[in-house]
Amino acid sequence: MTHGALCRRAYRFSQGWEEAAMPTQPGHGQRSPGRNAFAKKDPQKRDLSALDEIVLLRAVIDSLPTPVVYKDRQGRYLGCNRAFASLLGRPKEGLVGESVGDVLPKEIAETLSRLEREVLENRGAASCEIRLPAPDGTVRHLVVEKAVLAAGNGQVLGTVGIATDITERKRAEEALEAERSRFYSVLDDLPAMVSLRDRNLRIRYANRRFRELFGDPEGKCCYELMAGRTDPCEACQLLEVFEANSVRTWEYRNASKDKTFQVYGYPFVDADGARMVLALGIDITERKKAEEALELERSRFHTVLEELPGFVYVRGADFSIRYANRYFRETLGDPQGRRCYEVTTGRQRPCETCHAIDLGQDRKVRDWEFFYKPKGLTFQMHAYPFRDADGSEAVLVLGMDVTERKQAEERLRLSEERYHTLVKNANEGIFVVQDGLFKFGNRRSAEMAGYTRAELSGVSFMDLVHPEDRQTVVRKYLENLRPGAQPQHYLFRVLHKSGTVRWFEMKGTPILWEGKPAALCFISDVTERREAEERAFRQSALLEGINRVFREALSCETEDEVARRCLDVALELTQSEFGFLGDVDAEGKLTVIAMSDLGWEACRMPRTAAVNLLHDRKPRGIWGEVWRTSESVVSNDPARHPARVGPPPGHPELRAFLGVPMKERGRVVGMIGLANKASGYTAEDRQLVESLCVAFLEALRGKKAEVALRKHKDHLEAVVEVRTQELRTANEELRKGIEKQRLAEQEVRKLNEELEERVKQRTRDLEEAYERLKELDKMKDAFLSSVSHELRTPLTSIRSFSEILLNYGDLDPENSREFLGIINSEAERLTRLINDLLDLSRIEAGGMVWHDSLFSLDELIRDAAKAVGGLLEEKSLGLVLEIQPDLPPLFADRDRIQQILTNLLSNAVKFSWKGGEIRVRADSFEGRREGDPGRWIRVSVSDQGVGIDEKDQEIIFDKFRQGTHDSLGEKPKGTGLGLPICKEIVIHYGGKLMVESRKGEGSTFTFLLPAASPARTDSQSADTSAHPAS
Repeated sequence: MTHGALCRRAYRFSQGWEEAAMPTQPGHGQRSPGRNAFAKKDPQKRDLSALDEIVLLRAVIDSLPTPVVYKDRQGRYLGCNRAFASLLGRPKEGLVGESVGDVLPKEIAETLSRLEREVLENRGAASCEIRLPAPDGTVRHLVVEKAVLAAGNGQVLGTVGIATDITERKRAEEALEAERSRFYSVLDDLPAMVSLRDRNLRIRYANRRFRELFGDPEGKCCYELMAGRTDPCEACQLLEVFEANSVRTWEYRNASKDKTFQVYGYPFVDADGARMVLALGIDITERKKAEEALELERSRFHTVLEELPGFVYVRGADFSIRYANRYFRETLGDPQGRRCYEVTTGRQRPCETCHAIDLGQDRKVRDWEFFYKPKGLTFQMHAYPFRDADGSEAVLVLGMDVTERKQAEERLRLSEERYHTLVKNANEGIFVVQDGLFKFGNRRSAEMAGYTRAELSGVSFMDLVHPEDRQTVVRKYLENLRPGAQPQHYLFRVLHKSGTVRWFEMKGTPILWEGKPAALCFISDVTERREAEERAFRQSALLEGINRVFREALSCETEDEVARRCLDVALELTQSEFGFLGDVDAEGKLTVIAMSDLGWEACRMPRTAAVNLLHDRKPRGIWGEVWRTSESVVSNDPARHPARVGPPPGHPELRAFLGVPMKERGRVVGMIGLANKASGYTAEDRQLVESLCVAFLEALRGKKAEVALRKHKDHLEAVVEVRTQELRTANEELRKGIEKQRLAEQEVRKLNEELEERVKQRTRDLEEAYERLKELDKMKDAFLSSVSHELRTPLTSIRSFSEILLNYGDLDPENSREFLGIINSEAERLTRLINDLLDLSRIEAGGMVWHDSLFSLDELIRDAAKAVGGLLEEKSLGLVLEIQPDLPPLFADRDRIQQILTNLLSNAVKFSWKGGEIRVRADSFEGRREGDPGRWIRVSVSDQGVGIDEKDQEIIFDKFRQGTHDSLGEKPKGTGLGLPICKEIVIHYGGKLMVESRKGEGSTFTFLLPAASPARTDSQSADTSAHPAS
């Protein structure tokens, strides 16, 4: 069925439908009486007129701007106008016959279906709001009104609906709601309480702060919620706001909350015409507390003024005293009704020099001193102008009693004078440097540099600093001037006025000198300490060189290789360019066994030719002086030396020379020559090389003995081989002649047996000699290993602490002294080891110098006991001395005899158990020595220690030999030189050294020495005092 047919049928059914579907505007919906009358007269014309009206009705509805739609009872679209089709974005013809669910979203379709069912069931009208997505992407708010579509006979055909667009109105409402929400949000976020109250004081609104404090009002009255009352407060301020219809402010305190509020009441008329009050309450609890605290502080201030140890008063412009504290009243009297000058000076008018007279005009604070004669007190006065509460000019005057301070200032002045005297005469240099110039210096600081104070005044500090240290000193000086800088502590060199170089240690701290940054410096002359450190460093280098020689000698095959190592060490330690080392025979002829390469590379003479010049030739010239004088020769200007004969053609230039002899038993057996140290040779270089020569000679002789032993071994093996071959030949000859010499067979057999016995004996002799040589070789290896170990252990400590001192110059003085003490202790230990080696070498070579004198052995024993006191305490050992009272004196070298006692006591401590006892006995007895009658002194040292094996009691007096001590758990420290040296000393004085020991029970060492007698003393004084051994 077409839409036109459906309209025509609907028109015929009900005129009411037509009226519902037609608009009510004049000219569009009013029926014409004439047309109806015509229809009544002519039915055919009436049908045509009805059709025209339907067409007209459809055109009118279609042109309406309001969407119109009509549906059947099943909810299918019967028709709609253009506005509705445009709202949905679909053509009108396409909607006819479609259900609402096919056209609209599900949720909207369900809402409209429910509305249509309600209209059809109630046969009335209904409406609803929907949010319809438009084709352009927007959302439209619509009010949909539905009514029943019925025929003239009352039959329900469906529903008709009109949609009114309320989008703009909804947006306005939403904007208004958002604004209202923001307003209430602002009120909620306010840190103050906000509430709305009506004429009955009922709370209509309360913000979040109000609710947090008093809870949700829920329509309660303010006096119920906030005060717990049933009726308004007697002096309710809100009621006054209503009555006066004006803004009021008051303070409100809620005791239960311990809060105080400043409340502002604003009257206004609500939208509905009701009178309301907006109450704004600001929390002023903290302010009130602050005001109370201020009042308390004001009270305290008044108390403080009363309790001040100085006087305080306030005077007006007319000099009348308005207030005076207790100190003023007690010291100067009650000022009631009096003026300040009357009370303070007893005058009747202001002082001509009154400091506070013009304060009201220039408003400046004044300070002065006031002396109160009646009580002899001095006050420091401070006057502060101000306006009093009534606006009048006034002056607050404070007077602090500075009598003691003035007295202290006088004492300080005297103290400063004494301090200036102390600084002036201090032993430590004290001076001030500002902008690089001396601004002040005491007498000592000038004397340390060799100047007077007048000469240093205004002189640049850097002019005195050694050029190589200036950069460091400048950097330290600038660091010292930085704000908050720590005091600087460092070493540097100073150019003394005499031209020498001195080492200074300086401590600098930043100060202000005449208002400008400066450095206060304290200096000490540490030249001697620095030289001691350098000597320790040289000693360390010497010991390292000796250790290196002995260590590298072990790997050398020939004496020439050892000599080369020795020469390399000497060149390195003295920083020489080239040199040589050679042997000198009994005729004084020199044979070079080692020569450096550096010098000859630049030489125009072949090296072989140079060696020939120094081979089997008597030395002459400067280096010949070494052999001729048996003394070292140092020349830093060889061209001017008296003994100079000049070098051969092509020889490298000689700018400096150091020659040192190598001696054995007082005879020159070799020499070492060094040349061209850049800075020239010094006495320290000479002493260094002389010390090295002892080690060089020992290493060379050891290697020479080793080579000789090896050669002798080879020779013995060759002799045995030859002798064996001879025997074989003889036996062969005997066998061949046995037939011819049958009669002499017995004699030949006998001769053969004798020869074999001789060969066996010779072989045994050779084997014994070979075993002895192997034992000597083992002893040498053990000695070198022991010496190397004993040198290396303390040397490591010396080198480590020396490097710390050299690399970290800013160490604390206490640490520096501790490190130097360790270096000194280890150096002394190494010195003792070297001295032992040198002593033994000198004794065996006959070069020991003996300083004989007459002394008491009793005193010497007690000195030796004190020397080992520390070792005894470490092991908790007891020491018992049993000394004969009338012990005769000794005539000998006191130091050497003490060396014996110290060594024996040290060994007793070393091999004793903790808590044991050591006993020293000394007595004398009559005896004879090679027919010479006289008394002998016997000294024994006994311990309760580990004891000595019987097999070791013979070897412990040999060089480099030590007994086995398994019970000690480790090898004893030392090189095994102590007892051999003691034995040599005792033998030198014609005595004897013995030992008695049992394994596990202890040992007793005893030495005998001839006592001094007048005859023996006289002869020995002439022959042995301060003489070398022959």
